[in-house]
Amino acid sequence: MILHKLRDLLLIIASLLIALLLVELVSRLYVGTAPPEPVSRWDFRRGNPPPYSDTTLYTEEFIMESMQSLEDIRPSPDNSHFRLGDFAGEFINVRESIRVTTDQRNDAANKVFIFGGSTVFSQAVHDRHTISSYLQRLVNDAGKRFNVYNYGVVSFVVHQQTALLKTLPISEGDIVIFYDGANDIAYPLDRNRLQGWMPGEDHAPRVVERIKRLSPLEKLISRLHFRFDNIAFFKILYVNMNRKHEAALGTPRDVFLSNLKAMEKNYINALLEANNYTLDNGGRFVHFLQPTIYSLKKKSSYEKSLIKHDFLIAHASEEAYTTGYAVLQKALNQLAANNTMEHFDLTDIFDKRAPGEEFFLDYVHVNHAANKVVAENIFESIFGQ
Repeated sequence: MILHKLRDLLLIIASLLIALLLVELVSRLYVGTAPPEPVSRWDFRRGNPPPYSDTTLYTEEFIMESMQSLEDIRPSPDNSHFRLGDFAGEFINVRESIRVTTDQRNDAANKVFIFGGSTVFSQAVHDRHTISSYLQRLVNDAGKRFNVYNYGVVSFVVHQQTALLKTLPISEGDIVIFYDGANDIAYPLDRNRLQGWMPGEDHAPRVVERIKRLSPLEKLISRLHFRFDNIAFFKILYVNMNRKHEAALGTPRDVFLSNLKAMEKNYINALLEANNYTLDNGGRFVHFLQPTIYSLKKKSSYEKSLIKHDFLIAHASEEAYTTGYAVLQKALNQLAANNTMEHFDLTDIFDKRAPGEEFFLDYVHVNHAANKVVAENIFESIFGQ
């Protein structure tokens, strides 16, 4: 009798093990044909997507350093914005709270200050391949006696760029560049934060909110995925769970429309304040509206796949960018037409990329080749006329 019960128990255990193995086998087959999306941008970049196809540049060592380079971000003395902590690496360096610009001159008579968010800081590339470093070499080649300084800070919006600018001495003949737009759309319209990311706040509030929404079973799935990350079945469950919760989050329609009006007013007022501060100190202020993946007139199959990528396009909906950019472009063009402020719209500069050439790693961050295009357009706008 006992032997029969033991045999039945062993059969049950064996059946369960076989069932689990079959589930994992089917999961692995699914992963092989339709892989779940990576759970972070770093997973994605480690796979050397098309913009990172140059594996001599985009190595595991570089990606690890890129991840670590912004770990030390601290509030400014007045709590209006953030400052970068210094970082010394092989590929990325931050000194005195600004990203290093390579190839600076020893005989510079004036400065070019570039302000913006993470696209100006350029965490996705080596020091030599930031917008600032490319611009510095163009300045050098043209015999212009300027040194370029990179004041890009992750997640900055325009009023924070202005606050940082006003802490710096501007001399006669200096040039102040604002290269922005993306964060000023994302924060108020997709994240319901009119002031952007401020000291004391969570950097990714929707991530925090998503975690709060997890049921006990979903929390268990998360733990299992991170504990056994080589099991395909847990990865599929985790990805689908996050997709469901991400879809449930968003800015309500009435708040979206209200924030759209407030965003335009705040953006333009901050730009005019920066413009006036620069002019009052004898400098030249030039504004550039940056491109995003949504501003491309024609998108490659790779770019279309990025737009559908839940983890890389989170907090950056197409509606927010198409609606928000249309509002900003109208207001900025009016300022330029009235000679109130120097402004250049760079939203179409990637439309002339060669067939098969890919720039975007997500909705706005790009590789070294794209930064070179940005720098060339900035140089031509400022010095080529």
